[in-house]
Amino acid sequence: YDPAGYDIITPHLLLLMAVTAVLLAIVPVAAAAALAEAEAESS
Repeated sequence: YDPAGYDIITPHLLLLMAVTAVLLAIVPVAAAAALAEAEAESS
């Protein structure tokens, strides 16, 4: 356990978690929008 290393790693982990959460929130919305647009174009 290295406090100095922990201080360096933690922000990266938090950033990674934040990015992952944002992606998980955006992907379904983007997919639904793309699907709706594709259906609108086909019909």
